[in-house]
Amino acid sequence: EQHETMFYPMEERNRTRRVIMYVATPENRNYLGPSSSQQIARQILHADGPSGKNIDYFQKLYQAMQQMNVHDVHLEELKRALEVISSM
Repeated sequence: EQHETMFYPMEERNRTRRVIMYVATPENRNYLGPSSSQQIARQILHADGPSGKNIDYFQKLYQAMQQMNVHDVHLEELKRALEVISSM
């Protein structure tokens, strides 16, 4: 499901942004459920949706977070897992 919401960075509350996010519920064909970073990375590499390939979405999300100086542990883990899987 696609949702539009506002993003409020903790460090810079005055720099809010309107963002689009996707939520996979159990009814969604791409729903993976609780999974390891490696399983999620494999899903990201092979899945796509109405807005395109998930790997493209992930890369844009990662770049945007870097540009906003937001460091997310989960995104970093996924990036490393994607790099390992992509190098195989």
